[in-house]
Amino acid sequence: MINAQPQVKWKYVIIFVLIAYLISAPANLGFLSKTLDNFELPFGLDQFKILIQGLGPFVAGLVLRRLHPNVVDSSPRGKYKNTGWIMFGISIVLLTVIGSSNDKGLNPYYWGGFTAIILSCHAYFEETGWRGYLEHALQPLSEPIRVLLISVLWYLWHLSFLSGNSIQAELLFFTILLVGTWLLGRLLQQTKSILIVAAFHSIFNLMQWWDLSFTPKIIWLLGLVVVWVLLLTFQKRKYKIQE
Repeated sequence: MINAQPQVKWKYVIIFVLIAYLISAPANLGFLSKTLDNFELPFGLDQFKILIQGLGPFVAGLVLRRLHPNVVDSSPRGKYKNTGWIMFGISIVLLTVIGSSNDKGLNPYYWGGFTAIILSCHAYFEETGWRGYLEHALQPLSEPIRVLLISVLWYLWHLSFLSGNSIQAELLFFTILLVGTWLLGRLLQQTKSILIVAAFHSIFNLMQWWDLSFTPKIIWLLGLVVVWVLLLTFQKRKYKIQE
């Protein structure tokens, strides 16, 4: 008897896309900008408004992981237990020590740590959906097709093409998402951890929003990635020994 090959359940994929797009659209289209720009809290806590954009894939991921659980092969912690938490902890400590300038008159070291927390949460929100569900749901597809489809859906979700950017800027952005989709998908397969994948996603967020000069920022982020890779290498060897 020949076993049937697994098929993509497209109805669940469509439900995921609708939830992710509809919830995030007001933020991605800038409809909330005027309201949120005037919303301020002490100690810069109003920056949690950044997370609104990531709510779409986060909610969609949570819902679809429950509606369509048989395809899910990951968890927040994954194979390497608390490694994802440690990686985020290292990131927060680094930005706290280096600091980040701001126009709110807040201590730059406090603001650096706070920025790392916000951007880490934002990355986790997105990865709960894009890798935490969609990557699994599209596994029956070949890797090139799966990577391309997720990249296109991820790109369209941002709605950046409506913001008046140049074609060159949009092509660069799509290329970054394409490479990121491939790398993060591979990482998820190896670690089964949404937290670990989100940590690497947060590097892109830090490149955009960490208020630090370009060259020092590149050096510190490359160093952070090297430390994370060494940590994962150690955990991989430890995991093999335990097996």
